Amino acid sequence: MPSLESGQEYSRTELAKAFNLSFSFICERLKGKKIALDCYFLSKNTPKLIKWTGEHPELITGKCYTFERLGQVCDIKTNAMTKRLNGRSECKESDLRVKGTLDGNDIALGSSVRAQWLRRAIV
Repeated sequence: MPSLESGQEYSRTELAKAFNLSFSFICERLKGKKIALDCYFLSKNTPKLIKWTGEHPELITGKCYTFERLGQVCDIKTNAMTKRLNGRSECKESDLRVKGTLDGNDIALGSSVRAQWLRRAIV
């Protein structure tokens, strides 16, 4: 990832060096634009990295991992791990539960929903 600060002015040459791209590519992407955003230069296929904040023998606390790697640790598919994190940028120990189990919050939510339906009269 480039080491640029938001709000600072950079030349096209500096942007090319920071993103490890050619000067002509940077000029082409910035044609007609007054502000440069990182999404203009980064590939859409770049995997999103999630910061690991818990403790696990296979993962290092504070290091960033892909959804694929986090899914491998708890034996679930990448898509399931993505949905489990629901857009969060950090992953905790409770997110790496074994496939088919619920954490404490999910169990409490499930029991309250069941209780609501049990109180309803059958017509």
